[in-house]
Amino acid sequence: MKYFLIAGEASGDLHAAHLMQALLQEDPDADFRFYGGDEMQRVGGKLLCHYKHLAYMGFISAAAYSLWSMALAANPVSRVAVFGFMNPVFGAVLSALLLGETSVVSPVLAVVALALVSTGIVVVNRGSDAKAETAQPS
Repeated sequence: MKYFLIAGEASGDLHAAHLMQALLQEDPDADFRFYGGDEMQRVGGKLLCHYKHLAYMGFISAAAYSLWSMALAANPVSRVAVFGFMNPVFGAVLSALLLGETSVVSPVLAVVALALVSTGIVVVNRGSDAKAETAQPS
């Protein structure tokens, strides 16, 4: 039988390796594919991605949500919400830079997407400044 396992850190890697060993006792023809670490690799199968290559996502998420909270505290929601459109652009760029996934999206398209989304953010925010200035009574 084919098995796909995911372990995101060292203790999960150890537990998954033990699970793989137990599965091999029951199913000697077991075929493993996994996101994991060194312990799982010692048992056997095909390592698709080491968990150390995925660790950056936790730090990036924590930093992004911290910045998002600070931006919401200092600005109206309508002005900050438009920056949510940057998520897929940064996701594609960071996976190309940190994980080497250049076949997913070309660097030229990523730069073009970043420029278009950034232009849209500037246009939306500039428009709200002009409306706010004209709406204020003299």
